[in-house]
Amino acid sequence: GAQAQVNVGENIQLKFHGYVAHEVIFDTYRSLDSRDGELYYYPLKAVFDDNGVDINKKSKLNMIEVQSRFGMQVKGPDVLGAKATGLLEADFYGTNQSYVRMLRVRHAYVNLNWGKHELLAGSTFHPAFVQDCFPSTVSFAAGVPFHPLNRSPQLRYTFRPVPNFKVSASFLIHGYHRSSGPTEAQKNSGKPDSQLNVQFGDGKNVAIGLVAGYKWLTPRDVTNSGLETSETIGSYNVQAYLKYKLPFLSVKLEGMYGENLTNFVMIGGYGIKGVAGEVDENGDYSYANMRTMSAWADFETSTKLQLGLFAGYTSNLGSKDDYIVIP
Repeated sequence: GAQAQVNVGENIQLKFHGYVAHEVIFDTYRSLDSRDGELYYYPLKAVFDDNGVDINKKSKLNMIEVQSRFGMQVKGPDVLGAKATGLLEADFYGTNQSYVRMLRVRHAYVNLNWGKHELLAGSTFHPAFVQDCFPSTVSFAAGVPFHPLNRSPQLRYTFRPVPNFKVSASFLIHGYHRSSGPTEAQKNSGKPDSQLNVQFGDGKNVAIGLVAGYKWLTPRDVTNSGLETSETIGSYNVQAYLKYKLPFLSVKLEGMYGENLTNFVMIGGYGIKGVAGEVDENGDYSYANMRTMSAWADFETSTKLQLGLFAGYTSNLGSKDDYIVIP
């Protein structure tokens, strides 16, 4: 790792940072993963051949450096009475498996801070990825698929009326962390992913909060008959979290429930509503969401040699409506 600081003029300060990461990964069972195994989801279901041998029981070895990154923090002159800062950071993770080892933007935003009021514009972590409370796993995925992982372009307003309390409202357009289905579905809806976060505590030692949000998807512009359609499906997410730091131990807990959480790299999705897919005379149809719940706990010691334990549970709860998988 490396850091360096440069003063550019009287009111501008640049701080560079970055590191090189080399990892050796050995897996004893074939799994669902991405980025050549760096982003790990879960083991695949057993598949037996005619001799009763599980063909997924195979070892895999890899060496990767895609975590390596570099970035620049900017501290600029005051803007409209607010302290102005920014962050630009990139790595070699790629936006999906097809582009692994290619340069990718992690963060790119500016932030204006008036003390009690704060405005952020740019791409950074989704509000559901609570930066004051996320798993401290060795794995780069930070608890996926039990914990949400998402960075998106956004506008975020934060209000801190009193110490140890803040509320923020965010409006996002999904970037490379999209819902399953057509890639432009959220943009085509014409509506942003809207999120509200309420948090108590200083964030460093104590954080208790609630995140709730709603998003819209418009998967198609035309029907099977070639006619215009604006059929849209909405879905919500709700989560509660807790972090409490003792002198010797840090405890983090989180629970989440929602519909079509696939934009968070979690299980779920949506399909065509109806037992056999209810298509009208124009070749149009509506959609049904799949519901997902997830809960996790993370414990980490504050000793020089840190010991940690992470455990999570998630379940696809199906849909309240009949549906078929979108072909």
